[in-house]
Amino acid sequence: MLDVSGSVVRRAVRATLAELAWDSELEGDQTVAWEDPVRLCCSMSPVKARIGVTDHDDDATQIEIEVSVPGFGPVPKRQLADRSAGLEHRIRRWAANPTTGSSDSVPFAR
Repeated sequence: MLDVSGSVVRRAVRATLAELAWDSELEGDQTVAWEDPVRLCCSMSPVKARIGVTDHDDDATQIEIEVSVPGFGPVPKRQLADRSAGLEHRIRRWAANPTTGSSDSVPFAR
């Protein structure tokens, strides 16, 4: 749960995906985003993410991030955890500072 409005979080999601140069499209009320494998090191697998944003009131928004990578075993599992955490951190950073994406103040989950 983020302590900002849903519109701020939705803009933060778009800014994050633009910053990462991920492709994305809307599927219903969720954003589906994916990395271009051409931009990755040969040892990395492309991540696909499904991001949902739910308004709870004027200044409380729930964000759900579901990520997947092809493959199984310790390497894809580690990539999945690292990239998922990085994606969440960037969205929180953009939500805290929508004009700059600065990491000065990141909203905490409730």
